[in-house]
Amino acid sequence: MTRDSFLQKYGHGAVNELEISLARLDEDSSTIDRLLRELAASGRRPAAEFREQQRNRRAIQRTLRLQLADKGVPVGDIRAFFADLRLAQIFLPLRETIKHYYTGEYRVLRTILLEINRRLGWMDGDVFYLRPEEIADCFRSRETLAPLVSSRRRERKIAALLAAQRRVPAVIFADDAHRIGARPTETASGHMIGIPVSPGSAVGRVRLLDEDAAYSSPDHEARGELIIVARSANLGLAPLLRVTAGLVVEVGGVLAHAACQARESGIPAVVLAGATTLLRDGMTVSVNGDTGQIVILDARDAAP
Repeated sequence: MTRDSFLQKYGHGAVNELEISLARLDEDSSTIDRLLRELAASGRRPAAEFREQQRNRRAIQRTLRLQLADKGVPVGDIRAFFADLRLAQIFLPLRETIKHYYTGEYRVLRTILLEINRRLGWMDGDVFYLRPEEIADCFRSRETLAPLVSSRRRERKIAALLAAQRRVPAVIFADDAHRIGARPTETASGHMIGIPVSPGSAVGRVRLLDEDAAYSSPDHEARGELIIVARSANLGLAPLLRVTAGLVVEVGGVLAHAACQARESGIPAVVLAGATTLLRDGMTVSVNGDTGQIVILDARDAAP
């Protein structure tokens, strides 16, 4: 596939493709060049790795069929199990395919909003501070809406500062409202247990990823030994996962996009509540996607 054909087919992707204010891949094609450089530097061959994963899966299925028969499981039950397995293998990937096309429509909406922004003569991105019901009347009410947009920009800067300081819980409960604004607590232990969602193990240096940030190249020397730590993972992270060693996210489960992408990429993944607070940029950690264990091996290079 050529670079242009890739952008034509997948250019509507972004790190957080459901955040409509973020630029898409085809708006800044230099991001593709960075991803290609990362892939070349990693030495990995995703297509070959995927074929190996398929071979391993088929071998495991053959072994499983023999083991079930040896244990005396009725033939009808074995057939029913493998029929269910085939259905899962056919339909589970469609979750990602559906989102691929859904975000393509998001790209169309973004194009329309950018054109509205241009015709209003506003600063880049101002239109994304309007509510949907305000957009319908924005040309007649631009003078009224302009100060609202400025106010919302300031509010978002404050919110972004709180988010960067991890001062807002992921979920706010009515009986736990005092946690809003509180400093995050850090673990005194170097051993943490999360939920394993993709098998395997890896050791690497932590890279905290802002889900609203654009694609960027890892700064660490050993790019193939990078552990991505993020609040969540969307489809747009798939290319980056092909050049990293492991993934840790704060939310999700076995069927979440992060877990599906990690398994497809052949890397271990763990869901750990508060991961973006407990782990810091530059830490050397081990991640075990079979047990859910995360161990801090070296925190000397961690960002303060």
